[in-house]
Amino acid sequence: MEKLRYFVFLVLLILVSPLILGADATVTVVKDQNIVEAGGEIDFKIILKNNKLKDDQFQLKVNEFAVAPFSDVIARIVFEPSSTVLVSAGKEAEVIAKISILDTASIDRSYLTDINVKSVTTGEVVAITSLTFYVVSPRDLIDISAEIPEIIIPGEKERVKVTFINTLSSEFEDLDVFYTSPVFNIEDKLFLGSREVVDKEFDLLLEPIVEPGEYTLTVRVFDGDEIKGSENFKFNVGTNPNLKESQSSKSGFLSSQVEIVKENEGNTQLRKAVKYPIGVFSSWFTNTEPEAELKKDETGRYYEWSFEIPPGDVYRINIVTDYKPLFFAIVAVLLLIGAFFYFKN
Repeated sequence: MEKLRYFVFLVLLILVSPLILGADATVTVVKDQNIVEAGGEIDFKIILKNNKLKDDQFQLKVNEFAVAPFSDVIARIVFEPSSTVLVSAGKEAEVIAKISILDTASIDRSYLTDINVKSVTTGEVVAITSLTFYVVSPRDLIDISAEIPEIIIPGEKERVKVTFINTLSSEFEDLDVFYTSPVFNIEDKLFLGSREVVDKEFDLLLEPIVEPGEYTLTVRVFDGDEIKGSENFKFNVGTNPNLKESQSSKSGFLSSQVEIVKENEGNTQLRKAVKYPIGVFSSWFTNTEPEAELKKDETGRYYEWSFEIPPGDVYRINIVTDYKPLFFAIVAVLLLIGAFFYFKN
């Protein structure tokens, strides 16, 4: 779009662009914008001033080689209300030049065509004026820019602003806007007046487990089935180390069970180590799932698990201590001793 902006700047410097070859008439071209889509139409207002002391008719003509089939840009040029106009002495008259552009015209280029103004009375060319225009793709009629945070953290609300600029003098009443990316999709409606600039803002909240990295946001604007603007923007998703931890326990007859849960609700893999203190006696009657490593340091004995949790995964540890086998063994021994003395006596 840099070439387009440069061209528009130059055009603004010569919005009123007469080229006078004689004193009999003055020709002025007035245009509020000089951008046209391939396959579209652009209008120029031509003001003719009769500098003579008597009325005269002026005829506007285009070189036949400036339009199709000899031109690969201009399909036709029509003058309204007519190509011949009567202008009173010292007065002005307006003629609209309607230029139709071929849909096969090369885009992102500026073009120029000359209009000859001839006096019908004398048969002489009294002026030549140039009409300058810039042809864009139908997809580039609406300029799109965006302000996206440098890094978006999943699970945190971020503000995004997208700016739409209508490069034409015509209105777009019912546009469909589509924001699409691998991690979110949004649809919206848009009205754009003549050369209007509209800012659209929305809050972006990505799922916490969206993977970090670079993504592309595509913004497309449709008028019915026709695309009028499209642009791609890069944005980065940062890391979100978010670990949810919980521990629960329950007890039964001479037994207990502890469950430790580690859930990775972030978007990056986490490495964790879990320690669980255990006494010497209790360790004889305790089982763990998954199997733990029994260690000892100055603080005492403990179980330890080392593991990695991918994003969205859950790691569960179950610790079961059961003294019932010992209890039943003691009861059995006591019964045997009792039976022994009973039968002995």
